[in-house]
Parts: sequence; C-alpha cells; structure tokens
Amino acid sequence: MTSEMKELKILDWLLSTRGKLIETRLPTLYDWKELFVKYSSNWEEPIDCAIMGGFLGDRAAYAFASGYKTALYCLMPSLPLDQIVAFCVTEEGGAHPRAIHTKLEEVTGHSDNGIRWGMSGIKRFATMADEADAFMVAASMGIDAEGKNHIRFVLIERDAKGVTVEPMDDIPFIKELSHGVIRLENVPVGESQLLPGDGYERYIKPFRTIEDLHVLAAILGYLFRVASLYDWPRSCREQMLSLLVSIRALALADPAAPEVHIAIGGFQKQMDDLLVFAEPYWSQTDEETRTGWERDSQVMRVAGGDARTKRLEKAWTFYE
Repeated sequence: MTSEMKELKILDWLLSTRGKLIETRLPTLYDWKELFVKYSSNWEEPIDCAIMGGFLGDRAAYAFASGYKTALYCLMPSLPLDQIVAFCVTEEGGAHPRAIHTKLEEVTGHSDNGIRWGMSGIKRFATMADEADAFMVAASMGIDAEGKNHIRFVLIERDAKGVTVEPMDDIPFIKELSHGVIRLENVPVGESQLLPGDGYERYIKPFRTIEDLHVLAAILGYLFRVASLYDWPRSCREQMLSLLVSIRALALADPAAPEVHIAIGGFQKQMDDLLVFAEPYWSQTDEETRTGWERDSQVMRVAGGDARTKRLEKAWTFYE
C-alpha cells in the first residue's frame, strides 16, 4: 500500500463503515474501550486510532477519551493501547514545572529488590483516574545547577503501595470520564519505572499540542458518526473529512515546530466554522445525544484558551 493510500485509509474506513452503524448506547467507558481495543490493531498511527475511537463512541466524552489515550500513546509508544493510563502533572499551583512539588527521592540503603526511589506528593485533575490501570506521574528530583526544577516521569501501577485515588465531582462536562486526586505516599520506584528524558521537554511541553490535535481529530470522528446516523447534508460531512485530512497531517508533524502552531490556528477557525454550520442539524438527533453534545462541547473551548493563543503568537514571532 502506498503512503498516499495509507493517509486516506481512515477516510475510506469512515465512509465504508458509516452505513453499518446502529444507534446503540455504550453505558460505560469500559464498553467503549472494548470496541477501541478491538479495532485499534488495524491502525499504525495514533492519530488514526484517535479518529477511529471517536467514531465508535456514542458520545463526545468517549471521543475525548480516544484523543487523550492516543495522545499519550503518541508521546510514549511503549504504553499498551489496551490499558488506560492517566497523565498526572497538575498540582495545587498548576502544571508549570515550578508548581510540581511531588518529590522523587533516592532511598538510603535500598535492598536488592531494585527499588531506588520513593515518590510522595499530590496530583489533581487526573483524567480517567478511577478507570486508569496505571499513572504516568511528573515528579521533581530537585533543583538543578541552573536553578530549574528537574522533572522526571515515573510509570506506576494503580495498585502500587502508597497510591490512593480520590474522586473529584465538580467537573461540569464529560461527566462519563472521572477526574481524581492522586495521593502518593512514599511510593516505591524502581529503575525500570523511570521514563527516559527530561520530564518537561520530553513530555509536559509537547503534550498539550499533541493532546489538542488528537482530541480534535477524535471529536471530528464522533461528529462524522452523528452526521452519518442522522443523515446530515453531504456538504457538512465533506467538510468534516477535509478537516480530518488536515489535522492528520498536523498530528504527524513535529509538535514543537512553529509552522505547525500557525496551521493549528487556521484549523481551529475552520473547526469553529464547521460547528456553526452544523448547529441547526443537532435538532435532528435524539435528546440524549443533543443534550450531551451541548454539555460536552464546552471542553473544546476550555482546551483552546490562553495557552493555545500564546503558542500561536510565539509561532508568528519566530517568522517576524
């Protein structure tokens, strides 16, 4: 199969599968995950898995889960696609390196069991905390010679000693996905659990862009599902497919490249136009689908925010 054919394979799959759709409900995230795992082996690229997972979900919350899950897989390809991993960065003061106070400290007199560190701290707003099989945790190893907080990531199982998960119930949208507080009390950490590379440069810094792209792609997959089920105009579905081609190309590019962020700015405007164009057709859907979208579409507005605007401004500055 040529590279050109591979790039359009996801479009062919969406168009071929749309006629086989049955409007069935997936009561839990685990029901959606079962479908996601079943079909994920058909796709090489995380962005294609994101689109596929969004299309298979019966609500926007599962599309967000698909984008979040595949973004982490893009960031760390060794993560198993059949598991849910929560990305744990945010603390009381936010997600900036200076706000990370969770500590990873070498233990004295460690035994032959391979444990070298103990990790303690509190993480907040961990997405899918209740459902997660494992946690990817940002922790500080102290201040380096340049005065910067030295961040490393640790992969721990949810049932590891010293790990406690507490639910957060005040999230106004995507309520089918849990958010939680992760309490870490001297969690034992071995060498194999320490992820390679600088925690900020290798993981935290690129993740927001990678997550944006994969979540938007998954949302488009979900919108194409709804548009197909309720026979929205072809012109609307054509716009969705065109946008999917664009966002797929961006997701395969370097997330740090300034030209990528400039193109994302243009893509976001086209996405906004699509949502306005599609708005009247939501009245054709059933009430549960319609009210769910009205609630959960807020997540895209939150995801944009100041951070994306600042990245766009910085990208344009690079060429001025």
